[in-house]
Amino acid sequence: MPIYLVRHALTIPNGPDARRWPLSQIGEAEARQLAQAAFWKDIDALYSSPEEKAVETVRIVARKHGLEIRLDERLSEVRRAPGWADDYHALVRRYMDEPDNPPKGWEPVDTATARMVACIRDIERNHEGERVAVCGHGLALTLLLQTLEGVDGGAFATWHLLGFGQVAVAEGGRLLLGFGEPGRLGLVVRHVEQSDFVAVTTLLGELGRPLVPEEQRETARQLFERHVESADVESLIMLRDSLPVGFLSLHIRERLNHPTMEAWIPDLIVTESEHGSGAARLLFDRAVDIARDRGCHRLVLESGHARKRAHRFYEREGMRETGKTFAMELW
Repeated sequence: MPIYLVRHALTIPNGPDARRWPLSQIGEAEARQLAQAAFWKDIDALYSSPEEKAVETVRIVARKHGLEIRLDERLSEVRRAPGWADDYHALVRRYMDEPDNPPKGWEPVDTATARMVACIRDIERNHEGERVAVCGHGLALTLLLQTLEGVDGGAFATWHLLGFGQVAVAEGGRLLLGFGEPGRLGLVVRHVEQSDFVAVTTLLGELGRPLVPEEQRETARQLFERHVESADVESLIMLRDSLPVGFLSLHIRERLNHPTMEAWIPDLIVTESEHGSGAARLLFDRAVDIARDRGCHRLVLESGHARKRAHRFYEREGMRETGKTFAMELW
């Protein structure tokens, strides 16, 4: 049975007791976005930490889908000493990296991990064959992740990258999908096949590319098939419920004065209905993984001047503008 792990939405630190922090305005928006995710229609049971920020994160979902919020104390956040901590990140690093030497007043790592694992195992036994969602907290969920197969990176790095209002999927002691925006659940990314010609050319039309005239269709199809078969091109298509919603073309090319290859993205498109769903990040992350696996020293892409929203996305993903692209039509 799959278990959907949900981290609570963003809070307002309004006092020394983190257990009482309410959701911020951004957190409330994250909770509303979470409730729109398609996977909820298949959820049979919903569990939550009793802390108010966790309950508030899934309250809209519960009302919308008629789910009872079942509270379990074992899903609570790692217990910590009350009061403010100016060096909180340093304390978390120590907690994760030195489990035998936790900060004073913090719940022992083994204790917190054991209660989370026991809770999930009880849920699995009680809901065999069903789909369950569980809403909890960053530290406690990170400790749970460290017990699962398929988790890359250390505990502190995992916690540091875990966003608010994000969702992961686990089943049978293995992480199937790491934490990310709830809207990306249900998205499938695979390599482009020759039968995807119409889907890809239609998506490229949303980038402003001209549609292929009927008299050039066969030539364009042959070009597409060579593109798909090329060892120097990695093309990805994204599907939601079997419908194409995104496309990325990744070219592996040589550059003078570099012993390693460069990855180049001339085409990246996500259909408008998927903007803000996390689809673009999922597609982009897959391209980054491929470029690294191919030993590329850097990743570059092209984007039109008018695509300001896309530019902000690329910058958030760690890219920077390095120059201008010039073009001249030859015929």
